[in-house]
Parts: sequence; C-alpha cells; structure tokens
Amino acid sequence: MKTILKGGLFLLLLSVLFWTCTKSTVSPPPGDTKTLGTMAIPRTVQLTFWSQSAVLSGGSISVYIDGAYAGLISGPYSTAPYCGAPNTCTKDLIAGAHTWYAKSAAYVWGTATTQKTITVSADCMTMQLY
Repeated sequence: MKTILKGGLFLLLLSVLFWTCTKSTVSPPPGDTKTLGTMAIPRTVQLTFWSQSAVLSGGSISVYIDGAYAGLISGPYSTAPYCGAPNTCTKDLIAGAHTWYAKSAAYVWGTATTQKTITVSADCMTMQLY
C-alpha cells in the first residue's frame, strides 16, 4: 500500500512539474544563424591569419583565438591569401566577436591579458599581421 501511495505521489509531482514549466525562446541576432527545419544553427565563418615576409623573418607566428592556441603562420604571402591557404592559420568560428593575440620571436600582437577583438561575419575573413 505504501509503495502504491509513493508511486502515485511521485506521478502527481511529476505531472505538476510538466504543467508548470514554460518554454522560453531566445532569438539570435538576424543573419547569425542558419535553419535546419525548425532548429536554428549558429553560422560558422573562416578566419585566416597571414603575414608578409618581413614579419616572418624571425620564423613562424603562433596565433591564439579566444585564449586557446589556434595554429601557426609559417609562410609569407605578398597579398591576402584565400581562406585556408597553406602556411596560414585558419579557424572555423561561430559568427560574432572573438579575441585573439599572436607572437613570434621578433613581434607581439596583443598578449594573453591584452587580447585584441575581431568581429567575424563574412564567410571568409583574412587578417594580416604586420
């Protein structure tokens, strides 16, 4: 009898919880999502860091995005390369604001405590370090 009473009480409590819950939705800014059926998917973009030969004379450049190591720039370009080009540091990111910094043996662009901010919105963005 106690088991049936406990089970009934549990079901009553569970049904009250479901009836009192309300669904809330948060809408992302326009253009920052794609849809898949009725589900919104954040839009991803590519950000490519690159540099010219004068900056790379000291070797490669380590790039950090949102506080995490993202990769190396290991070769020079005389003009902006396409996203994902060899010897660049390319990352797929969610559209929006991101922090970054970079360093080589001879140069520093921001630091872990004084990171720079970039807002990525195009499908492919390039950032020259000079």
